[in-house]
Amino acid sequence: MDFLLNKWFLKKKQRKINDLPKYMPLQPYRSIHIDELAVPSSIVELFRTAAPTTKFTLFVPIDYLEENDYIQLEMIQHSFSLMVFIRRSNAYPPDVLEHIQQLFNLVMDSSNCIHIWGNMNNIISTLENLEFFFHDMFHPVHYINIQKQFKQWYNSTFIHGYYCEQNLKFNTIDGPLCSCSYRPLKTLNEEWTIDQAIAYTFTEYLNIDIADNISSNQICSAISTLSIVLDQQWTREQVQSYIQAHMNLRQVNIFYSLLIVYL
Repeated sequence: MDFLLNKWFLKKKQRKINDLPKYMPLQPYRSIHIDELAVPSSIVELFRTAAPTTKFTLFVPIDYLEENDYIQLEMIQHSFSLMVFIRRSNAYPPDVLEHIQQLFNLVMDSSNCIHIWGNMNNIISTLENLEFFFHDMFHPVHYINIQKQFKQWYNSTFIHGYYCEQNLKFNTIDGPLCSCSYRPLKTLNEEWTIDQAIAYTFTEYLNIDIADNISSNQICSAISTLSIVLDQQWTREQVQSYIQAHMNLRQVNIFYSLLIVYL
């Protein structure tokens, strides 16, 4: 793992994260988009999926772009996920808005678990401003901040190198004395971005540019992938096996692509 990260982030500093192979979801998914032209019945269909689901991932972009701005909601099933992209807008027809509110009431039920990356208060504030959801203080939302838990797991799994000066003081926390190329955070209060987490854990590139709504639609999937890593407390060896499996899969895909060309 250290070798792969050093290869990309130390020896080739001029390279950027987007030079890495593209992120590959751990679990397959299908997508549904909801905007101001949505038919209410299409949202009603989502109720049937959301009702028995107990695990969700929710991502709300911090930056707002009028043209390509979607709230991402993943309904996590046993063998696949349903990814719902809801356009951030205050111009929904009343009947469509009502159905969106009903959907979020199902999702945010206290019996469910919501995976997020960042601050839940900011997410709820955005949903309330859009009138998608109104938080009831007597019915708390059960959520897990994967961003915070990921930092703890990563630091304890990828400890400072033997010759790292930070290792002489604290073996797991981030600090300015750290010289490890695979640990990009150099201060105690720094937080991981989701694309950093994917890059440094799996050596893959996750596009988080919401201006490209086609490529950035895997952010929820990435958060969910990391939640599995945390739930199962993957070791360095398991991470390396994951990386190798994806490398092998890419080679197979390249082979078949070339085969099709020459047939």
